Amino acid sequence: MHITPVEAALAGVVFSPIVGATTALLVQRFTRRSAHTGRLWERRSEVYEFMLSQAAWWRSLRRDSVRAMKGDDLADLTEDSERRRLYVRLSMFGEPDVREAFDRSFEADKAFVIAFIGWRDKARLNAQVERGEVPEHQAIEGSELTRLRKAAEAACSAAGAREAELIDAVLPQGEQEHPGVHLLVLAAVVDT
Repeated sequence: MHITPVEAALAGVVFSPIVGATTALLVQRFTRRSAHTGRLWERRSEVYEFMLSQAAWWRSLRRDSVRAMKGDDLADLTEDSERRRLYVRLSMFGEPDVREAFDRSFEADKAFVIAFIGWRDKARLNAQVERGEVPEHQAIEGSELTRLRKAAEAACSAAGAREAELIDAVLPQGEQEHPGVHLLVLAAVVDT
């Protein structure tokens, strides 16, 4: 079976547009996929930046809480209104391991704040007893107050560790610059 030059030309005329169209579709699809991936990475970096800002706010909250444990006055704790927005962004664009690290970090910070408030309220009650503002029978025993303080200290350390895990999940190894106050050590807190 010989192919004549006319048959070869006809085959070229038939297959050239098919190959050309297929190539154009593949290039277009690759370009769209590449653009989508680029947009996704832009959004992830935006979300991760916001999330790390949130973690910094938690760190500040822990620092202020520790100062209050030492006797400084602490302003009322406020809900961060951006947290809901962050959860939506993170669920849309974040990778599963980063979302999980964020949830663990948030839960650890929440546990710290709860433990701290538990200690702070009892310490304030004892201070009121000492000033004669509250009857003496409402005072909390020193061992219980110490137990609550140590629970707050442990929760603070755990929150710092979860934050470090969050930063490790977001930032590639070697590009990390952890803040100076990462894990708060409360050894200097005076027993109340």
